[in-house]
Amino acid sequence: GRTGLFTIPGTGLARVEGAGARWTVNGPLDLGLFGSAELRVLDGGQVSGTDAFLGRVAAPGLVAPRNLALVSGAGSRWTSTGLLAIGGSDSAAGRASDLVVDDGGRVEAGTLQLWPGSTLQLGGGAVVVAAQLQAGGTIDVNGSGTATLQGLLTLLPGGALRVSGNFDGMVLNGPLSV
Repeated sequence: GRTGLFTIPGTGLARVEGAGARWTVNGPLDLGLFGSAELRVLDGGQVSGTDAFLGRVAAPGLVAPRNLALVSGAGSRWTSTGLLAIGGSDSAAGRASDLVVDDGGRVEAGTLQLWPGSTLQLGGGAVVVAAQLQAGGTIDVNGSGTATLQGLLTLLPGGALRVSGNFDGMVLNGPLSV
């Protein structure tokens, strides 16, 4: 599935909302490919597939909002059994993008690649990786509730982990490599 493909200067929007709302993607999911995209997984909605890319390709000269994926609300889940790349591909940085997980939302991935200039905002939600979370961008833990980050976290040069706010707790379950 693709959203944000050739939508210059517009924004492609995919919204999966409510218990029982599901989007299963067969093949790679490209969000914000040559345009701008928003994925909103809300209030029990679920998105699943293999590899997913948010801002896989840099778009020089593109004047459009950053790509955004929001996973929010109890039971809301985005599952990528392979690679989930935020702000790039499996091998190169693309267009800076933001992944926001809060209010009981959950993101699961085999590997999560956060490219420079991109952010993972975690507030009262969970990010679970089976293999590794490689962060060249910024992981910002800020909000309410309990924030969970599970799996091997590797901060690459330029990567940052910031913890602030008024939340109930933070769970970092797995080794941290800096």
